[in-house]
Amino acid sequence: MIKGFDHVGITVRNLEESVRFYCDILGFQLLNPIGDRCCDPEELACMGVEGKAGYRCVLIKTPAGLIEMFDYDHPSEGRVADLPSNSIGKLHLAFTVENVDEEVEKLKAHGIRFYGEPRMDVLDTGKIKWVYFRDPNGITLEFVQRF
Repeated sequence: MIKGFDHVGITVRNLEESVRFYCDILGFQLLNPIGDRCCDPEELACMGVEGKAGYRCVLIKTPAGLIEMFDYDHPSEGRVADLPSNSIGKLHLAFTVENVDEEVEKLKAHGIRFYGEPRMDVLDTGKIKWVYFRDPNGITLEFVQRF
């Protein structure tokens, strides 16, 4: 029986840059320091990693759960982040915020660009305001404000 959702794992281009974005700009908490590379071929095979690719990993705590971030010595050539949002397998991370407009202004001050202006929608679950943007790796993120 599944008991809950544990974490989201993402591969990033540069772990230090990503930690700065997610912790310093978005305000999340780094749970472990950036450590040495893991190069255990058996472990890598169990994770579905092809070829020789050592990695470093951190866990970041958000108010909603954990993000596990990896950077690999030899990432694959394909970049899922470059695919349009309607591509099969393309994911985005959505964070609930108190005020979308305030968060947008905060990120714009750091040079973050958005796909568009915040939108207001009425869903079966209630009224929401939302906006999409990308992190430094091109990973699509969303802020959602529920009313």
